[in-house]
Amino acid sequence: MKVEFSGDRLLLESHEDDAGPYYAFPGEAEAATVPVDRQQAVNARVRPLGTAEAVLAAWSRGERTTGWVPKDDPTSPPPERRRGGAVVVRDGRILLIRYAPKDGDKFFIPGGGVEAGETPSQAAVRELEEETGLLGHVERPLAVVYNRGREEHYFLLSVAPEPAQPARGDLAPGQTLGWHEVAALPDTPVWPKRLAWRIAQWHATGWPAEPVVLADSSGELDAPCTW
Repeated sequence: MKVEFSGDRLLLESHEDDAGPYYAFPGEAEAATVPVDRQQAVNARVRPLGTAEAVLAAWSRGERTTGWVPKDDPTSPPPERRRGGAVVVRDGRILLIRYAPKDGDKFFIPGGGVEAGETPSQAAVRELEEETGLLGHVERPLAVVYNRGREEHYFLLSVAPEPAQPARGDLAPGQTLGWHEVAALPDTPVWPKRLAWRIAQWHATGWPAEPVVLADSSGELDAPCTW
């Protein structure tokens, strides 16, 4: 597949499937392309996912990958495990779980594995209650994140009754709950890193109409994120 730019825009093919519109890098067939700016690319589904993440990473550093590149698709083979995650935002702050001190000063979004007979959204609601005592209601899907054989689904949840306060529930030893500034997420070591960056952007500009699809690495939590 080929990576090409026209001015300050990435040239991609426009497609649609059962989940809605998506973009793809041009292949050997030389199909028609459309120019996509960086903000559009960040908030869209671009296939193949691994290639898209590499191109976006370079673009965020002011570099432009061009020419023929290998296909990198972490969505294949099928994931070994699925997870449902609960994004809870209130008054400019997001609810996060801090890892145990032995794991360093790092955080993750509440959630857990999808059990038999559950959907990812049901798992997000259940895990939120188990970990924090909060009763959540799914407002919208935000993202699907692929990481080392895992497929993680994240949802924006509201919680009731107001003013609900989290309480330490079914957490691992040493883990703690707390509210953190959404605006600080790009510089906070929180998993998933690239989703955290987007949550900060969406909170300021509006939540996405369709969930984004991301590849991410838990080995990059300490570095500030810009894409």
